[in-house]
Amino acid sequence: MRAQAAAKVKDKRSADDFRRDAEKQAAYTLLNRLVILRLLEAPGPSGKRS
Repeated sequence: MRAQAAAKVKDKRSADDFRRDAEKQAAYTLLNRLVILRLLEAPGPSGKRS
C-alpha cells in the first residue's frame, strides 16, 4: 500500500517538475526571441537601420 501511494506521489511530482521545466523553457525561449528581434532592429554602426 505505501509503495503504491509513494509511487503516485512520485509520479505527480514528476509531472509537476516536467510542467515547470516546460514553462521555464517556453519563457526563456520567448525572452531570447525578443532580445534577438530587438538586436536586429537596432541601428548599425553607421547609425542607419539595416
